[in-house]
Amino acid sequence: MTEKKRYSGFTLVEVLLATGVGVLLVLMAVGIFRSVVNNRERLTSYSEVSSLSRYALNKIRDDLANLYTSSPPWYRLEGESMGTADARSDRIRFNAVGEELNIEGKISDIYEIEYGLAYDEQKGAKVLTRRTGAVADANTGNKGGYLMSLAAGVSGLSFEYYSDGLWKNIWQNRDKAPERVRVTLMMATNDNPAAALRFSREITLRQVCSEGAHAAEFQDSVREPVAVPGAVDVE
Repeated sequence: MTEKKRYSGFTLVEVLLATGVGVLLVLMAVGIFRSVVNNRERLTSYSEVSSLSRYALNKIRDDLANLYTSSPPWYRLEGESMGTADARSDRIRFNAVGEELNIEGKISDIYEIEYGLAYDEQKGAKVLTRRTGAVADANTGNKGGYLMSLAAGVSGLSFEYYSDGLWKNIWQNRDKAPERVRVTLMMATNDNPAAALRFSREITLRQVCSEGAHAAEFQDSVREPVAVPGAVDVE
């Protein structure tokens, strides 16, 4: 009579249970990995947008720091409020002092500078533009010049002007400059184009008047750009 050999092993239930636990652990690991990758991409996108907005706001601040005035004085600073309340697309134009150029035989260091939004067909998005044109006569200005793109993905741009205790959306007073200018950019991100981040900066203007034409001196009072996730951009 032969003896039956018994082999130790796993039952079908144990195998199925171990397989289920293994699959669950793999799924959890994949989920954690995806979450880490998504967070990293989101932070990278926010960092790029923040860097672009900081560069643009610094450029606007530096140009306003060289605002040109002339006696008695006159400030050729014009601010237009455009777009809707939910999607502002403002423009600002002013004369600033820069490098001397020979314009039609006349030496001038005055430039007309304009900031606004334009649609870039290649990028399929709005971009913040800066136009500069040298002028021979500060009163006539220069509607031409050189146009450059400062930042892409700008869904909103607003300028506000503080004077006599009130904030205004437009500025047309050539007898004086506003005390402060608030610039706000609404920037879209790659990970969530439907939402926008808001970056705002206030610049305090300090005019130092003297005889003849001169560049105004400014004291920059900066409120660092603050990102506000979830601000929905309305086209």
